[in-house]
Amino acid sequence: MNDTTYKEEKKEETTQLSNQEAILNINLGDEDKLVKKIDHETLSLNGDAYKIIENYRDALDLEMLEQRYSDFLEKYDYIVGDIAYEKLRLRGFYYSKNKKVPIDMRITSLNDYLTEYCSFGCAYFVLERIEPKRKQRQSKRKPKSNQKQKNQQTKKQQNLKKFDQVKKQKQNEKKTDRKQGQTKKTFTKKDRQKEPVQNQKQNSAKQENKVKTVKNQKGETKFKIRQKNDPES
Repeated sequence: MNDTTYKEEKKEETTQLSNQEAILNINLGDEDKLVKKIDHETLSLNGDAYKIIENYRDALDLEMLEQRYSDFLEKYDYIVGDIAYEKLRLRGFYYSKNKKVPIDMRITSLNDYLTEYCSFGCAYFVLERIEPKRKQRQSKRKPKSNQKQKNQQTKKQQNLKKFDQVKKQKQNEKKTDRKQGQTKKTFTKKDRQKEPVQNQKQNSAKQENKVKTVKNQKGETKFKIRQKNDPES
């Protein structure tokens, strides 16, 4: 009797331990998951509570929703999922009171979306956000400021490039002006140096033409005759 009771006690202990391990594994798995079912009417998606408004033809599958869910859907007030060819497609909608968004993005256009973009008679579900997520709103503002800073930096860089280009153009223009000025000066100097030599030759030739010498038979100069300048010259 003692052996049988001992064996039964061991079996009970092992079964209890296995059950506890299974419960721990389930709890750890649920913590890692983004999609959790709170009760038959509410779900938790990445920490946000959603109410199941409609589940047509049992379209809500937690495993498929876990695979297809993205943080991009957190900004919407409603999440609509439709199944076609055993694949889940998710779409976000806003409240009908939100007039800042287009009409096709409001929940009032759900029937139009189902008839135009979904297959006929497909299974679908609708989830409504119960509580807004404050952390999400704060996190969304940060990238906007980063984008503004990036845009400002790019504008500054563009302005600096333009400023450098203008500087280089001005420097090149100054260099070309200096070169042109130097060439002009050397040209005038050469001309000025040539001019006096030519003038001297011309003057000497004129003087020779103006004065004539008269000589006797012996070759001695008796007198000189100076000619008047022609009025044309």
